[in-house]
Amino acid sequence: DMSPSQQSSSNEDVPAVFPVESDRPLMNFFSVPVGSQEEQLITLRNSTSDTVCLNMIIRETDSFYLLVPAGAVSTSQLVLAPHDTKDVKVLYSPTRGGTDKGKLVLKPQGRKVGGKSFKASIILCGVSGSCDIQMEGLEEVETNRYQMICQQFPAKKLIRFWNKGDMAGFVKINSAGGGVEEDKL
Repeated sequence: DMSPSQQSSSNEDVPAVFPVESDRPLMNFFSVPVGSQEEQLITLRNSTSDTVCLNMIIRETDSFYLLVPAGAVSTSQLVLAPHDTKDVKVLYSPTRGGTDKGKLVLKPQGRKVGGKSFKASIILCGVSGSCDIQMEGLEEVETNRYQMICQQFPAKKLIRFWNKGDMAGFVKINSAGGGVEEDKL
C-alpha cells in the first residue's frame, strides 16, 4: 500500500496525457503548383497549469517548413504559458510533381516517459500540381464564379467542362431561384 506522497513521487516524471493539444491531427495541402508555396495555420494549446517549452521539428520531408519571423526553418521552439494557445505556420513548398509526406514532431522539453522523450506527431501531406478548369456555356460574373440563366422551365442547356491542368480539379454546381424546379439539375 503506497502513501499519497510515494505515489506522486513515483509518477512525477510520467505525464498522464500529452501536455499540448492540436486543433487537427493532420494537415493537407492540395493543388499547390511546383515552385510556389502555400501556408496553413495549426493551433497548439497548452492543456496544463505549467509553462511548456515545445521543440517543433519537421521530419521525413524536404517540402514542408515551419514559418517563423526569421523565415522558413525545419526546427523551432515555442513557449506556451499555462492554458495558452498559439498558432504555428506550416509552409508547403513542392519542388516536384506528386505527393509529399512528412511529420511535424512536437517534443516538450524535460518531459520523458520511461527514459524516452515524450513526443507527438502531426501528419503533413501535400499534393503538388494545378488544375485549369475550362468551361463553355456559362457567363463569368466574377473571378471563378459563373452563371447560366434560364428564363423558362423546363429548360435544357449544355455546359462543358474540361481540365487543362496536370491534376484533378473540382466543379461545384449550385442552383438558385425560388421555383420548384431549382433542385433539378
